[in-house]
Amino acid sequence: MRGRILTVALAVVLAVVALRLRSQKPIVTAPEGQTLPPPKNVIDVAGDSGARGSTGTSPSLPQIRAEQTVTGSLTSTDSLYPDTTYYKAYQFTPTPGRDVTIDLSSSDFDPVLIVSGGGLAQSIVDDNGGPGCASRISQAFLGRGPYRVLVNTTTSPHRQTGRFTLSIKEGSQPVKDRSANDCSPGGVSTSSASVSTSHSIDVGQTRQGSLTRSDVLVDSDTTYAQAWTIQGRAGQTITIDLESDAFDAFLFLRGPGIRGGRDFQDDDSGGHCDARLTATFPQNGEYEIDVNTAVGEHYMIGAFTLRVTSGSKQKSVAPCHRNSQ
Repeated sequence: MRGRILTVALAVVLAVVALRLRSQKPIVTAPEGQTLPPPKNVIDVAGDSGARGSTGTSPSLPQIRAEQTVTGSLTSTDSLYPDTTYYKAYQFTPTPGRDVTIDLSSSDFDPVLIVSGGGLAQSIVDDNGGPGCASRISQAFLGRGPYRVLVNTTTSPHRQTGRFTLSIKEGSQPVKDRSANDCSPGGVSTSSASVSTSHSIDVGQTRQGSLTRSDVLVDSDTTYAQAWTIQGRAGQTITIDLESDAFDAFLFLRGPGIRGGRDFQDDDSGGHCDARLTATFPQNGEYEIDVNTAVGEHYMIGAFTLRVTSGSKQKSVAPCHRNSQ
């Protein structure tokens, strides 16, 4: 019913982390064929042919265009700034003088968005300018580019990784002032003062629950999500069933050894709009089952049944006829 790779922050609101963007010397290494990024908050001299390499077009960098959205992951194999934050680089060639809005969001880490090159006298850095913890840069770029758009994180927590969504849209959008910060760790909005209660389930158990407006709100698709922890054993195969009469169920599993992908998420395999996921734990450790709703069912809440059984089950062919509300 949908193809997406979604990850959601653990539904426990922590204390707001101190956000610091440090000025550092340029890094000295980068992935083969890629341009070294400028340090945060320092002058970026266009056309510099020194140790950082040329700021011109780099064919190896993935391209992103206006009116395009890309999803990706920051991983431990990506390049590091000296402040020990990972980054991933994209290349963007704008229409000179036309306003664009660049948004970076993540439910796994606190994102920092950096734009450099293309004749800019100084790198543009934003942290929390978008909704919740999302970063946003909105302006017209006078040069023809190309510009480097860097997906980055805050320095705390240490060496953050995870899924992100990067989009560029034509037109101007408001950029939030730092004094209006509504960010909490995990990259999710905390418009409600309520704190979600932690949940856990074991293999062989069935639990009744309810998705509420106190749960994590995924800003990218306006759905609520609730996290349940489960202890996994390497090589152990389980089947997770999520059933609800209140919403179109969607679930996914994340944890040690899982890098995302359709093998660890499900929408309608349980039949009649219920979700069923059969998966094998890659490693020993604590995993997270995320109870969620299908895209298109905005802000849906309600009761559900979560069941975890040992072994595999066949997918149901019973169609989903639920109408989105």
